[in-house]
Amino acid sequence: MSDLDPNAPGVTETRTTYVPGGAAVEVSREVRPNRTAWWVSGMVAVAAIVAAVVLLNHRSAPTPIVAATDPALSAAAAQGAAQVSAQDAQAAAQQAQTNAQATQMTAAQSLADRAAADRQAAETAAQRAQDAAASVRNQPAPVTVYQSAPATSDTAPQ
Repeated sequence: MSDLDPNAPGVTETRTTYVPGGAAVEVSREVRPNRTAWWVSGMVAVAAIVAAVVLLNHRSAPTPIVAATDPALSAAAAQGAAQVSAQDAQAAAQQAQTNAQATQMTAAQSLADRAAADRQAAETAAQRAQDAAASVRNQPAPVTVYQSAPATSDTAPQ
């Protein structure tokens, strides 16, 4: 027995109702599954597939006006694309030139800053050297004192 068997036994539903006097009434009925909805949805799916195939395979022939303007349209589109490409290239060249000028100015400024810092360091070193020379000139010359000890008999040559 399968799910597609039309003579398949259905489900038996039992409904029990209680009456106020204490008596119970049972009603049983057999319910078969309804497969009509599945058949209808399958048919709709097949119809949709057939319609899609027909629409994709059906191509209308171009009208003479459209056929005549197709080369003109493609030529105009190519010309427009070339013009846009030329404008983009011009804008890119302008941007590259601006970037190069900015980089050159930044490099020149960096070199100028480095030269100023080196000059300042050289001036500071020169000032320190002058200060050191002046301090040496202001100090008295070191004096070396030699003391001679008197000769004793133990150490005198004989």
